[in-house]
Amino acid sequence: MDVNTQSADKQDPIRIVVMGATGSGKSTFINLVSDAGFKVGHTLQSCTASIQKTSTFPLDDRHMILIDTPGFDDDNKTELEILKSVADYLRDLHGEGKKVTGILYLYKISNNRMGGMAKKNFRLFRKLCGTDALKNVVIATTMWDKVTEEGADREEELGSTLFKPALDEDAKMVRHDGTLESAQVILRGFFGNKPVPLQIQEEMFDKNIPLADTEVGQFIRALFLEQEKKHKEEMDRLREDMKEESEKGRKEIQEELEQEREELRRVQAQLRRWWFLSMILPLAPSRSPSPPPEPVKKEEGGGGCIIM
Repeated sequence: MDVNTQSADKQDPIRIVVMGATGSGKSTFINLVSDAGFKVGHTLQSCTASIQKTSTFPLDDRHMILIDTPGFDDDNKTELEILKSVADYLRDLHGEGKKVTGILYLYKISNNRMGGMAKKNFRLFRKLCGTDALKNVVIATTMWDKVTEEGADREEELGSTLFKPALDEDAKMVRHDGTLESAQVILRGFFGNKPVPLQIQEEMFDKNIPLADTEVGQFIRALFLEQEKKHKEEMDRLREDMKEESEKGRKEIQEELEQEREELRRVQAQLRRWWFLSMILPLAPSRSPSPPPEPVKKEEGGGGCIIM
């Protein structure tokens, strides 16, 4: 690399996309190093309703920009809405020629168990990044003040299970102890990165693929279909149980059935939204969208409609 290239690299701001579940400490981390003043939540409900970025701030002799994103488990928006907002932002950033130097994924070490939500969220994250960009990912565990000896055991388990696919592709895993010094050390770890487009950027901008037909879009559709199947099977089981119950028992089962029906409507609304997203841009020649799912039929004792 010649002197002029090095100088240009130092003039370009280092853009770091900060991701992670709701409550993992994204906004707190960003405020700590940049004085951005982003609203911070103290419950499981997200305060980051949309993507927000800091002003350029200095760190050593470099200029930094941090981009805060909502978690995929946000209570205020659906997974598909969050995915669309993040994907659109990254696509536009790529289209403007603004490079992403790295991705910081925060994870609470105080999580008692590695549940299905954590696994799903990180798989979504990996599909969004793609294999090539994983070498520019830093996974930082947070909330170390909330754990004792079990934290190290949990960290080791995470490295050998949940985060292993990313670590195998040269992602890094570090601890953030909540101090400014710790946060700055983590950010300095991005200084030597060569920016690599994320998979979602290449798919949506370079290849003009609709969000629904990207790797992450197909993955989230598969999740919805799995949920749809589960709710339908549970409704069938409840209907069979109702045949053998007394009047009192039938009433209780009817309530359970209505809950399952509402969940099924929610999932099918997401599938219809996914189908709509697949039509926004021209499809790749070899692919065509799946037809939208049929709405849940109203049953005796049921009610309501699908809200798009």
